[in-house]
Amino acid sequence: MPEGIQGEYILAGSFFPSLVTSVEGAETEIPTEFALHGNYPNPFNPSTRIQFDLPERAQVTLQVLDLLGRRVVELPVMAFEAGANRTIELNAVNLSSGAYIYRVIAIGSERRYEKSGFMTLVK
Repeated sequence: MPEGIQGEYILAGSFFPSLVTSVEGAETEIPTEFALHGNYPNPFNPSTRIQFDLPERAQVTLQVLDLLGRRVVELPVMAFEAGANRTIELNAVNLSSGAYIYRVIAIGSERRYEKSGFMTLVK
C-alpha cells in the first residue's frame, strides 16, 4: 500500500475515499452536478486514475468494457462522500493493450448518476 493512502486495496483497482487533498481552513463546496473529469494518464500503463465530482453521498462502482461492449472489469461498490475530485485508481495489469470504455456509476439517495469515458492501455 503506498505511504499515506488509507482504504481498501483491490486487485483490479483501488478506491481512495479518505484521501485528503484540501488545505486546512479552506472552504470546500459540494458540486451541484455529477461530472466525470476523465482519466490520467491516458494512454496509461498499467494504472490510471479516474476523477469525478459527486453532488451527494453515493455508492460508486467502475465498469471497464471492451469496444464490443463486453464487461472486462467491474470494481466492487464503494461509498463516497459528496465532493469534488473523487478518485478511483484502476490497475489494468491483467488487461491487454487496446482501447476501452469505462463507466462510473454512482447511486445516491436522490438519483442515479452514470457517465462514460474512453481510455487507452499501452503495454
